[in-house]
Amino acid sequence: MTISTPTKLRRLGIISLCMVLGLVLLGAGAAAWGRPEGSLWEVGTPIAHYYQGPGANPRWGTIPEHGSQLAELGFNLAWCQTWEDFDAAYAHGLRALAYEMGHDILDQPGGEVSADAYINNVKDHPAMYAYWIFDEPSATEFPALGRLVAFIRQRDPDHAALINLFPTYASAAALGTAG
Repeated sequence: MTISTPTKLRRLGIISLCMVLGLVLLGAGAAAWGRPEGSLWEVGTPIAHYYQGPGANPRWGTIPEHGSQLAELGFNLAWCQTWEDFDAAYAHGLRALAYEMGHDILDQPGGEVSADAYINNVKDHPAMYAYWIFDEPSATEFPALGRLVAFIRQRDPDHAALINLFPTYASAAALGTAG
């Protein structure tokens, strides 16, 4: 079946109108899909990241050691635990995924003070992109993680807090649910 040129143009016009409306609505100050009300964080350039590797664990090296290699390979987001990691990431054009706060920090004695100090230390670094919070939490951990995300958002609305969820095939036990 061949589609006539007027039909193609109508479809193109409808698609264009939807795109324009989407851009207008996203820019109208309302919370965008995936961005909660009050958050100023935006995705920006697409992320090219690796899972674990330099900066996430000393056995894989640091960003000062491997930042140039990461950038040459096309990555633009790096695990950063130390101020030296943040500075090296910035020097190589990488964005920093802050990886040292700890998901249970608010439950520790003096945790709010420590978390506040950590956020204040990294939020204005020019490489700062987002806070890494937790990998694959069970549902039972969601309330505590929600408190931490709200705590971060209140102090630093310009940067996201990332929590990597379980894949769809995770067991009910891993998810912390009964069914």
